[in-house]
Amino acid sequence: MSFFLPASREPKGPQPEQMKSPVRYDASLSDPFFEADEWSYPWWANIHDDGKVEDLRGEVKDIKDVPRLKHTAKCRTNHFYDHIVRYCDARKTTDDSLELYFHDMTVSTDDNLKVIVKGGKFSCRYWTAYFAEMRGVHLTWITKKQELVLGKKEYEEGDIIKGKIEFECIEKRNGKIYSMNNTPYIIKIKGVFKTPLE
Repeated sequence: MSFFLPASREPKGPQPEQMKSPVRYDASLSDPFFEADEWSYPWWANIHDDGKVEDLRGEVKDIKDVPRLKHTAKCRTNHFYDHIVRYCDARKTTDDSLELYFHDMTVSTDDNLKVIVKGGKFSCRYWTAYFAEMRGVHLTWITKKQELVLGKKEYEEGDIIKGKIEFECIEKRNGKIYSMNNTPYIIKIKGVFKTPLE
């Protein structure tokens, strides 16, 4: 099941050019998550004790009709509150770049990180949606730190991509760095992923 969001979900308005960094490769890359088989029901499925499922989007279903979403990432983030980003999708783009898309939309969070890998280098682009209305506020995100480790250099369709990522950015609102208690608010995402290449 693909989770790639349509372009309309990505941030509106211009975003800054992001830094590029070399990818590290490690054929012996390991982590307990790579061997785990974890999954969740989608955010909209409220499971009742009687086995019925309340679809928070408006209907009641039988539990057999609710998809199980396989976790393809285990990345901790501090945005909104400390939690885990559980999904990563991978695909090749028309220019033969590798695109990794980390996401975990819930009723309270909407974390998105797109990583583009090409020619041994990569760049990251983060965005989120605030559920409270922010009319007239132009949001931009600027990468401050990024590290990417992959198990190998080349992948074919159907391969499982295993890797580690560490990412930090700052958010600007109408051109000004967003701060909390007079300290720039740094959004962090760090963890591992294992995802099939579509």
